Amino acid sequence: MQEVVGLGGSAGSIEALKTFFSYMPEDSGLAFVVVLHLSPEYESRLAGVLQRWTNMPVIRVSEPIKVEANCVYVIPPRKHLLMIDGHLILTVLPHEYGKRSAVDIFFGTLAETHRSRSVAIVLSGADGDGANGIKRIKEVGGTTIAQKPKEAQQEGMPRSAIETGMVDWVLPVAEMPRRLLENLNKGSS
Repeated sequence: MQEVVGLGGSAGSIEALKTFFSYMPEDSGLAFVVVLHLSPEYESRLAGVLQRWTNMPVIRVSEPIKVEANCVYVIPPRKHLLMIDGHLILTVLPHEYGKRSAVDIFFGTLAETHRSRSVAIVLSGADGDGANGIKRIKEVGGTTIAQKPKEAQQEGMPRSAIETGMVDWVLPVAEMPRRLLENLNKGSS
């Protein structure tokens, strides 16, 4: 089964994503799913922005799609992404009153389908989205990572994830790709 890396974030996470993908080789064998909550106007340009930082194809999900290695998938505005049987499925984002949960929802479905082959990374963001999803990924034997809070433009999301006690590594974003690939190679040897 394909190893899938979910990257969740909010305010300040675009810079973190640029750094992450500039350090991640295009032939890692991993698939990447980016789940952010930003304004719809910005999210609609997110795939193009990230494409400048990686040679992997960056795909804005618009219909159910099978996840492939060495590809980056981006959530569209006003939608939730679910991982079901190796496919990304879109659902309509319900109206939320102050609480964002797109990252938790995606991490939860990633945990259910990919179990120990799932990786959850929580990046910069102002709220606590991602913390519950981190717990689900850890419970099924997946790998969990949080951006070092002092490096994040907004500490809320990484700090909430760390406070669960379920984060394997707290790292600067530039170190995440190397650690992920070392861990992957250690697991396959």
